[in-house]
Amino acid sequence: MSTMSALSHLAATRHATLTDALNLQRALLSVTNQLRLRSRNTMSSSSMTPIRAGVVSTCDLFDEYEETAKVPVVCWRNLGGKKQFCGTAVTVKCFEDNSRVKELAETDGANRVMVIDGGGSCRHALMGDMLAERAAQNKWSGVIVYGCVRDVEALGNISLGVQALGTTPRKSVRRGEGKVDLAIRIGDVNVHPGDLVFADEDGVIFLDPKDVKCVL
Repeated sequence: MSTMSALSHLAATRHATLTDALNLQRALLSVTNQLRLRSRNTMSSSSMTPIRAGVVSTCDLFDEYEETAKVPVVCWRNLGGKKQFCGTAVTVKCFEDNSRVKELAETDGANRVMVIDGGGSCRHALMGDMLAERAAQNKWSGVIVYGCVRDVEALGNISLGVQALGTTPRKSVRRGEGKVDLAIRIGDVNVHPGDLVFADEDGVIFLDPKDVKCVL
């Protein structure tokens, strides 16, 4: 299956089967490789934005997909051990209760990014070092938290991307609340399950697979 048809299929279904996940992994690599090649062909070495860890920078992505890129007007803090990461969005909506986050951290996260709509609350941390460690062990690429986290020093030593609004020492409550795999609101943009997520020191950018297919 070609990259274009794989992305089209994912955009239509929004449900990742094993085959979809493999196709999307190839698609992410294709996006990265094609943009890296374009940058090398069109920019001088003195002005080229460096591409690190095999992932294209959010700045280059925005320049390429300016018409359709979704960039939340949010000042993120980049707190995890992986400063640059990407993957497909697995969405969570919860408010000061990380029950669903804990459940997801125990699942296979290969090539996926957990995107958590915590309502922007800074009263309770939705992730700490223990959940981050479990997520890293289960190969999650990273976590985007529209809310707060804690255990900052430990997070910086864990091989997991973590971007959040801020930090607090107060832990999450646990009431079994929250929903997974639904459209959420991160800052001023809508994020859907299956969106492509790229994050680095410049911020976070979301792309709809069908928009990437149309551009390539």
